Amino acid sequence: MKLKRYSSADKPLRKAVELSPDKETANDTLAENLFQISKSVRVNGKTGEEIDVLRKVVYFNPEHIPAHERLSDVYDKRLSGVIAITHCIIIQIILSEKTAKRIVPVACSP
Repeated sequence: MKLKRYSSADKPLRKAVELSPDKETANDTLAENLFQISKSVRVNGKTGEEIDVLRKVVYFNPEHIPAHERLSDVYDKRLSGVIAITHCIIIQIILSEKTAKRIVPVACSP
């Protein structure tokens, strides 16, 4: 992926996920590759195809915040407010969960 050959990397990455569906790294890598592909689709003005690709991104990595942000923007422009808001809410949930994980409980003495 470092050479930005996202389309050619798609098939081997899908195979890696197929062979190891529980491996988070494979899913995350495929999701990021798909996100990069969605950017080129967006440049070509294919909104429907962009949505399809972005939905695959969040399927393989439900915590991919940039994909949720872009889905929210695209659905908002298509006047699908409920779906746009849903993706905003998902982002807020992900961020709040990440923040909660960083909070270290402090033992209080009586």
